[in-house]
Order: sequence, then C-alpha cells, then structure tokens
Amino acid sequence: LTQTNSVMGSVHYLPPEQASGKGSTLQSDIYSMGIVMYELLTGSLPYKGDNAVEIALKHLKESIPSIREKLPNIPQSIENIIIKATAKNPKNRYTDAREMHSDLLTCMDEDRTNEAKIKLPYSEEDEMKLKSPKKTQPAEKKEKKEEPKKEREEILSKKITENDLKKENKFLIILASIFTLLIVAITTVVVLIPRLTESKELNIPDVTGYTVEDALKTLQDAGFKVATEQQKIASEEIEIGHIVKTSPLANTKRTVGTEITLWVSEGDTKITLEDFIGSNYLEVKGRLEALGILVNIDYKDAKENSKNDLIVETVPKAGEKVSKGDTVILYLPTNKYPDFVKEKYTYERIVDYLKDFNVTVEKEERESKEPTGTVIEQSRKAGTRIVGGTTIKITVAKAKQNNEDDQNTPCTGDLC
Repeated sequence: LTQTNSVMGSVHYLPPEQASGKGSTLQSDIYSMGIVMYELLTGSLPYKGDNAVEIALKHLKESIPSIREKLPNIPQSIENIIIKATAKNPKNRYTDAREMHSDLLTCMDEDRTNEAKIKLPYSEEDEMKLKSPKKTQPAEKKEKKEEPKKEREEILSKKITENDLKKENKFLIILASIFTLLIVAITTVVVLIPRLTESKELNIPDVTGYTVEDALKTLQDAGFKVATEQQKIASEEIEIGHIVKTSPLANTKRTVGTEITLWVSEGDTKITLEDFIGSNYLEVKGRLEALGILVNIDYKDAKENSKNDLIVETVPKAGEKVSKGDTVILYLPTNKYPDFVKEKYTYERIVDYLKDFNVTVEKEERESKEPTGTVIEQSRKAGTRIVGGTTIKITVAKAKQNNEDDQNTPCTGDLC
C-alpha cells in the first residue's frame, strides 16, 4: 500500500478526462481506484510507456486489458467491477464510491461468480478519441488537419498540469486501503483456502495379527480414528483377540481422520458337519439353526423312494466345516407316484406303500371286465411328486351284475 500511495498521483492512474484537460470529479477517483485494483490483482499496471504523454494517450485511447486473461480463476463479477470503474466515459462508471463499495461486498456471492461480462450502456468511442480545440473558421480547421502528431502531443502534455500529476486525495487513499483488504480476502478465498483445506490421503497400515491395543495405537499414530465398536469374526489362522482385518482394508488410501473398524478374531468357531443322510430334516434343521447356521430345503430325485421327511443329501457334505452365518442345503427326496395300474399293484399294497408318505388313500369300485379287485385307475398321474398330507383315489374293478333270472322269467301281455 505504501508503494501504491507514492505513485497515486502519477500518470499511471490518471483518468481520461484529466488527461484531456477537463478536470477531475468523484468519478475520476473511481477510475484511479479501478487501476489500483487491477494492479493489486495482477501485480502490474495496465498501461505502460516510455514517457508520461505516451501513457496518458493509452488512458485516452485503449480499453483496459482483460484481467481474466492473466488470472482465469478470478470470477467474472470482479472483472466487471474493474471494467465499470475504468470506463473511459464517466457515464459508464460508478456514480460514487458508495455504489462501488456495495458492488464489492457482493462480488464473491455464489450467484455472481458466473455472471455474464458487463456491457457498458454508453459509448466509449467518443471518450477514446483525442478531442481537438473548438473550431472557429474553415482556415483554422484546415490547419488543424495538417497539424503534426508531435505538436498534438505537446498540446496534450501542457494540459496535464503538475498539480494533476501530484494530486493526493485523502478519500482515495482510504478507499485504496479498503480495496487492498478486499483483494487480500479475494485472493485468500480463490487461491489459498483451497490449498490449505486440501485433504491429504494416507495409506492405512496393515495391523493383521496385532492385539487390539497395538492396532489402536498404530492407526491413531498414522492419523486415523478407530471405531469404538469392534466386529467379531471366526479365523483359523489368527489367534483369539487379535486383528483379522480392518474396514476399510489395509494398504488402501484414505484421508486423514477416516474412521477405521477393527475385525477381531474369535478363533476357529467352525463345526464339522455330521452325516445327516436318512435323518429327519426338521430335527437337523433345528440343530443347525441353533448354531447360527442358515438352512435351505431343496428336493432331488432319489435312487429309491424314501420317506418325504428324510434327508437324502447335504451341501456341504458330511465331514466339511461350516461357520456361523454359512448356509447348509438339506435335500429331501422327490418321491413320485408309480403307475399302479400297469405295475399291477393291489389296493392293499398301495395303502401300505403310501402310508410312509402320509398320503390318504380313498377306494372306489366300478364295474369292469377286469377281474374283481384289480386296480384300474388312479387319480394322481404316475411320475408326479408325492406330497405328504394329500389324498389319492384308487379305483378297483368289481363284477358286473348277473341278469340270468330276468332272462328265465316268461313274458306276458304285449311284451311277448
């Protein structure tokens, strides 16, 4: 700020109206503050030259360079403030410092960071042209057209008085201080804060086999948090009370402060399956579920018909180990009805066969040419699965009634 104040009155901050000899207003100070703001953000002046006249001409003729070409991360709202403050035409500038200050207070709001580039309402072209003195007569106009460039620059340099170049405005210095603080705040938000808050990722240490106490210390020293609640897990390899694994897993990267869950060994809690073939499935199911093992029931064809409630196979097989939470499948036989008719079953044999499957047999008799007692029909088709608790109807043959007595009776009346 000290360096800026030392050159506040120099031609580098001179508004176009002063350069053309019109004098200064409050809006002239706004222009100078726009140049100061540009310099604070970019570290360089927008207009440079070999002498004061060349710099003054640039203030008159050239638009201010785009600040976003140098600093792409600067929000458009900030560039718009500089464009408006350094407009050549005073009509396009802020009317006073209060208006500019209000604009600065909201320039970093979320709804303004992506606003469109400002379009100035009034023309800048007239202000960017070097105006000639008033014309009095045609002859004078002709002379002015022939006036050499060097002479015009001398006239311009005379209009830039020493008082203009050395002007120090107390209000401007106060405003410059406010702008400086705002620029520091903007730079902090745009550049420094993202870097300072950037989360660092660390590698999670492998604490497999550690005691809970050692694992806790190792993980905390590495910058992680450890969950208060631990998980239990069966392990044949890891000693009871020692760490089997962590969640997230070891050797993966996580940010500092990530919470890590410890999985602690309960030892070898697996059980060896017995040979359950031929056992009642309800009894086996209850035993396994009491140990925390999940049980599924399925069916498969058996080599021979067996009772519906007897196990014919298990997965895993007998002798294999399972843990709490594992699933065991118990297979029951898919018993099917034989073809009682073709295989010439007697009714008594059918009843005896189906009693082991809890199937009710109903008998029905029908006259048939077949010998009495022969099974001639079954209500459930051969090959369908036998399901306990159901009923099957068996039809057996019975002899036809004998009509010989009717034939030996003599006829009478019209019937003869």
